[in-house]
Amino acid sequence: MFSEKTLEEYQMMLMKNPSAKVFAPLAEAYRKMGLLQQALEICEKGIKYNPDYPSGLVAYGKILFELKKYDQASQIFIRATALKADNILAHKLNALSLIKIGKNAEALKAYKYVLFLNPQDTQAQK
Repeated sequence: MFSEKTLEEYQMMLMKNPSAKVFAPLAEAYRKMGLLQQALEICEKGIKYNPDYPSGLVAYGKILFELKKYDQASQIFIRATALKADNILAHKLNALSLIKIGKNAEALKAYKYVLFLNPQDTQAQK
């Protein structure tokens, strides 16, 4: 987990440079702390500056998923995988989002791609 000092450093970096990619780990820390609204705001601002940053998109998608905005989360994970096709986490999270919105056939395709990338993935095998 992130220390309070680390969080403060990330916040200062972001204040000095709003386009810094540090928004992703900061938002992830807030998400893990249950501060979903703050995490969402940080990610939305960060994505405006860094729309092609896969790690930032995954962090954003996780927040949307936790907010039960599964359709939006899926769209974000699709963007992340379009930028980095071997992003296994984005494919898996997309599959989970698709299941939540009842798009099981699409979820199966996402899991099949995970298995293509990592045949030993037990979650995708199930």
